[in-house]
Amino acid sequence: MKTNVTGPRRKHLPGLMTMMLAGVFLVSSAFALTTAGASVAGLASQPAPVSLGTASSFAVLAGSTVTNTGPSVITGDLGVSPGTAVTGFPPGMVVSGTIHAGDAVAAAAQADLTTAYNDAAGRAPDQDLTGQDLGGKTLTAGVYKFDSSAGLTGTLTLDGQGNPDAVFIFQIGSTLTTASASNVVLINGARACDAFWQIGSSATLGTGTSFIGNILALTSITATTGVTVDGRLLARNGAVTLDTNTVQRAGCTHAKPSITVSKTASPASRPAPGGSFRFTVTVHNTSTEAVTLTSLTDNVYGDLNGNGTCATGGTIAAGQSYTCAFSGQFLGKAGDSQTDTVTAVVTDSRNQTASASGSATVTLTKPAPSGYIEICKQAAGPGVKGIFTFTVGSHTVHVPVGACSPLIRVPSGRAVITELRRAPDYLASCRTVPSSRLINCNRSAQTATVAVKAGSSAQQTVVIFTNRVPAGEVKVCKVAGAGVRIGTRIHFTVNRHAITVPAGPAPGGYCVLAGRFLLGTQVTITEQIPAAEYVSAITASPAKRLVSADLTTGTAVVDAGKGFTDVTFTDTNP
Repeated sequence: MKTNVTGPRRKHLPGLMTMMLAGVFLVSSAFALTTAGASVAGLASQPAPVSLGTASSFAVLAGSTVTNTGPSVITGDLGVSPGTAVTGFPPGMVVSGTIHAGDAVAAAAQADLTTAYNDAAGRAPDQDLTGQDLGGKTLTAGVYKFDSSAGLTGTLTLDGQGNPDAVFIFQIGSTLTTASASNVVLINGARACDAFWQIGSSATLGTGTSFIGNILALTSITATTGVTVDGRLLARNGAVTLDTNTVQRAGCTHAKPSITVSKTASPASRPAPGGSFRFTVTVHNTSTEAVTLTSLTDNVYGDLNGNGTCATGGTIAAGQSYTCAFSGQFLGKAGDSQTDTVTAVVTDSRNQTASASGSATVTLTKPAPSGYIEICKQAAGPGVKGIFTFTVGSHTVHVPVGACSPLIRVPSGRAVITELRRAPDYLASCRTVPSSRLINCNRSAQTATVAVKAGSSAQQTVVIFTNRVPAGEVKVCKVAGAGVRIGTRIHFTVNRHAITVPAGPAPGGYCVLAGRFLLGTQVTITEQIPAAEYVSAITASPAKRLVSADLTTGTAVVDAGKGFTDVTFTDTNP
């Protein structure tokens, strides 16, 4: 979620940028017209608010006098300076405020009002509305200028476009006049405290007008019968005249960020003396805008930044969550428990902070009775050699082929032993002694689940893992060609291993399995050619596995592959 950050506006942009912004304005304006069916000004600027200083505590402030008729209700301070006259209170009432008639507080407020007035008047305008009535318009944040007077007949809508910091500034050269029953309304997050009306002379609000914003008038302000104001009536030099009005000082307090924090432990308990626990922390942003996670601290394990997957400094969007995990040790005796509390602190775009905590409790239980297991490693076929690694519970052991591990003490009941995978080996089988203690052998996962009997080493469970390396089988076939008697026994060497194959009739002859060979290895087969015979042909199936064939020496070289590789020799006796 992106946060809009406001700052001082630039009065001039390079030409190209000005053209681009103009294009954006035209497109956004056209879109608003087609969707809303009303006049909508979409401006690129986002002006900073006008600071009222000490004048912000006043709902009504005049330069010469404040006069009231009827039961007006003013929420906030009411003051006058340098004048001292305040009349009509009662029947008027001041709620949640104080009347300051010519005192130092009112004088300070007038000084700050002058500063605010000049600030508003000095802003660079975004749009000139001179000669246009504000009624029927929908305006977005920006600075709007009237060279002379301005009028409002009907309803003016101020559209915050979802930005709670949207600021509206109206620069009016002379007077502001509203017709009876006119209205200023706010939509999409716009706020009364961020609307400023800088009036070059005086403002008159017509009967029954519902007005929003802070009026900063050089001379005087008149609120006729029944006018309500959500904002302020601040006149620098002249009078403020009231008649059965309600003036509610607009506050600009921002909602503080809020979060919730949860923490869980896995496992929630361990047999004493304990060990490692995995903690998961979730920070949920319940605010309406993004926040930055500034700290994450555990009362036991300290600052979690950089611990496990936890890190601070990231942004959590409104309504979204951040989750991380870390591990910690807890050791003790059976019955001990520990409650760990993690506290998260977040900051919003206004440097407002929020914090929340979440806890998880871990417990040490009475250890289960223990027993013993022993892990042994065997090879099924050539190519399986070296040292293999196994894990069981928190134990890791290394076992050479043809050997067994030392006795391993584990809780009685079920134990899962995992052989770490090592290419090209694969688990061919697993078994136990006694055989009844094998619960499951999962060859694809390379695990064995076994029963562990409580007691001494005499009650141990022996777990035997047998591995194999992928291999193919080679057959040597002999065909009796012309002049060779069927059944003649021919001798071969296969990688220096001797076999005998009887000659058989064409086309396939008789075959003998020469052995299993690791995939991808080369197998050399040489015939001991009988006297008066010669080798007339050497073939292989699949044919692509035949690497070379020498009829003179009766030698064939083949690649061992999956399944069977048939190598056929044909002899002829001339």
